[in-house]
Amino acid sequence: EEPWGFVDLEKFSPPLRYVVHLFNTSPAVSLDTLYSPTPGVEKVRVLYDYMDRKTDVVIYPSNVAPLAMEKSGKELVLSLKGLERKVEGEKAGVRPSVPTFEARKKVYTGKRISLEFKNADIRDVIRILSEVSGLNFVVDPDVKGTVTVKLDNVPWDQALDVILRTNKLGKVVEEGIVRIATLKSLAQEGRAQESARKALEKTKPMVLEVIPLNFVEADKVKDLITPLLSDEGKVDYLERINSLVVKDNAERIAKIREFVKKIDTPTPQIQIGARIVEIVTTYLKELGIQWGFLWRQTKTDMSFPYSFGVGGGVTPAPATSQALTTMEGVSGWSPASIAPGYVVDLPAAVMTGSGGAIAASLLNASETFGLDIRLSALEEEGVARTVSNPKLVTLDNQEAEISQGYEIPFATVSESGTETEFKEAKLKLLVKPHITSSGDIVMDVEVSKDSPDFTHVTPDGVPIQTRSVKTSVRMKNGDTLIIGGIYEMTKSKKNNQVPGLSRIPLLSWLFRHRMENLEKRELLIFVTPTVIEAGMVQGER
Repeated sequence: EEPWGFVDLEKFSPPLRYVVHLFNTSPAVSLDTLYSPTPGVEKVRVLYDYMDRKTDVVIYPSNVAPLAMEKSGKELVLSLKGLERKVEGEKAGVRPSVPTFEARKKVYTGKRISLEFKNADIRDVIRILSEVSGLNFVVDPDVKGTVTVKLDNVPWDQALDVILRTNKLGKVVEEGIVRIATLKSLAQEGRAQESARKALEKTKPMVLEVIPLNFVEADKVKDLITPLLSDEGKVDYLERINSLVVKDNAERIAKIREFVKKIDTPTPQIQIGARIVEIVTTYLKELGIQWGFLWRQTKTDMSFPYSFGVGGGVTPAPATSQALTTMEGVSGWSPASIAPGYVVDLPAAVMTGSGGAIAASLLNASETFGLDIRLSALEEEGVARTVSNPKLVTLDNQEAEISQGYEIPFATVSESGTETEFKEAKLKLLVKPHITSSGDIVMDVEVSKDSPDFTHVTPDGVPIQTRSVKTSVRMKNGDTLIIGGIYEMTKSKKNNQVPGLSRIPLLSWLFRHRMENLEKRELLIFVTPTVIEAGMVQGER
């Protein structure tokens, strides 16, 4: 018997949505108004049925959660996982404005009056308000009772609402005539009108019609059409020609056609431009030394040793070691006895086109002692920049992927023999964009760059270096965003030295080779989404 007996709640899926039916209402907003999304609610759509004088509030939740509806006086509370928004309207049968999910305070615009009554007949009070408003009032015979009220400087329409609410009465305004009745009478009248409407609709002839669709899939539209059908109506779809098959009366089919016209629109396209920049900076520094000596005596005063020679034995000295090679050619000396060579042979990797070296040779006058020394140094700096610029076009809310790269072969040994398999090393861009109602673009982006590392080849094959970024972002149309960066620095120092001697203070450099290596790698990823407007040629932006 409550006024909210005019409300009904239904659940449909897919997609999951709740439909609140508000009967005996009048439109106050555009039929396709989309209210601002609320946390937990993806969107809200309001549809008005002029034929049935019914408002449908369609709620699309962002996750799977039950919707609870609680009726309390003139307030309807909808709860979705703790989220509550109040839907306000008038009492039953009042033709309220289309409710929204933000509580709105009613604005009264009537002439201000002051009232003071004690146990006054309610019919007399209503007659006074009728004279103040200038409208025609009709009071049902069931309206009885007394009024005790004291109001100062309030709009007459607000005073009327307060008096009616206090006495469990309601009103219906039609073409300048205000009808006052009990809430029970209005509720019964509303149910009777609804029953009569349904009975009348059953007498209307049924029509079978095929409605073709151009941009949306028929199986997904079918569930959206179901709430628009009459009790006798049916809907199905033909997948082969992507069309709806609707059986209902002509008026219902006309409404369905109008609805389909609004939703059967082209899906927006989005061009995703990605710029992937990889910068590799290398630095190498080497300091090396080679030195050797040869000391020999061809005749001594002893029978043993009668002659001797002492020199480096690591590596035979090259022809450029003048002191040692000169001593080797002195008559009376047997080359087979001891070959001139280096004591310390720790050079830098100097070669034609890289690094430098300086050598010195010392020999005494009697040609019994010779010393060769060679210092080498190398320093290298390098910068490599790799730029990849993949682009792709996809539909709104559709995942797209583009990739390019290598397939690296590697051998596997099993009982059946040796087999060759391939492992992918690719640059891949995976993106799923969505255009919001505000025109922003929300994207799920995954970018990966795998490359073969030929500098660390193993007997099992070529290793793959992997770099990837995965994120979700929200940005404006046409803006460019750096969604991630991977910074890697490898710093190494290496000493090749002679044990013990390399630790002698001041002389340690004579027995040591030093190498420093620094490598920096930085991966930057730039993403630019652009909505392709109708008629726009790709690449205009």
